[in-house]
Amino acid sequence: MFSIFKKSENAETAKEFLDWFSQADNMDTFTAGWGYTHLFSDQKSALPEWLGALDRDYLKPGKYVMHVDSQMVGVDFMDFWNYFQELVGGEITAAEALERWDVSYENQMRNRKMPGWEG
Repeated sequence: MFSIFKKSENAETAKEFLDWFSQADNMDTFTAGWGYTHLFSDQKSALPEWLGALDRDYLKPGKYVMHVDSQMVGVDFMDFWNYFQELVGGEITAAEALERWDVSYENQMRNRKMPGWEG
């Protein structure tokens, strides 16, 4: 996760870099170099064989058991990082950041129909 401080001297240059970096071809290069899974659906690079097998044989067909981190997989942390930036910038308190994140996380769990988060 990357962030740019709003009072940064080179904020526009940093934004240009992040725009460039987040293009599918550039992300393909990054994920291939680090052996990561794809971060965006429009990436086209081949996954390493072990990661492709994991995705093809277990994740897509649902052949796995829930574990303690299962409710964190696929969670969109953008709200969390936005709240963190507001906290670091002195715009909100830690308690306010956590309260906002609680609401965001609960909404995501309900939208995904995760057990224990119904209604």
